[in-house]
Amino acid sequence: MKKTYCIFLILQISAFSISGAIADEKTDHQSTTGKPENVSIDNLSKGRKIILIEEAMETKSLQISLNERTGAGIIVGKICDQCDEIQVQITHETRAYHGGVEVPLANAKARLGRDATVFFDMKTKQVTRIKW
Repeated sequence: MKKTYCIFLILQISAFSISGAIADEKTDHQSTTGKPENVSIDNLSKGRKIILIEEAMETKSLQISLNERTGAGIIVGKICDQCDEIQVQITHETRAYHGGVEVPLANAKARLGRDATVFFDMKTKQVTRIKW
């Protein structure tokens, strides 16, 4: 599942970069064909940077500790099968989603030992959202 998400993200970013370059070129050359003239793959990525601010871990057995009163807690998991376990912090800003609909964060505690995807800020290691 993690590999599928990564491939999807890479394809999405690549499509954005290419479509942005095509739009830029189309504006510059007033092309009506929808395809830019004289654009090479090497030129598509020039001047563009990808900045990752969020990481995700997919868990088959969610390890979560949550104080429902304060909304604080931790999740322990791995970003990849070969990676070391890390601990990320749940805060009052963490959101939980079931089937794309936001649910109370306390519902995430019911996912203990079950699958979920945990998104967190790479710098602060604070959980932004939990999805299942």
